[in-house]
Amino acid sequence: MNRYELSAYAIAVSNFLKDNASAGNERFPITVNEWELAAQLDKLAKELRVPDKN
Repeated sequence: MNRYELSAYAIAVSNFLKDNASAGNERFPITVNEWELAAQLDKLAKELRVPDKN
């Protein structure tokens, strides 16, 4: 798996977590840990999209 595929997966999981939270799903409420994970995945995806400097 290359860095762009990994970036796409990170974005997809982050969006899933945030969409679930914004839907106000009472049955599966998002926790603080899940929200922090979504934020970390967003940061990772941004870093993966930047080409290596080597």
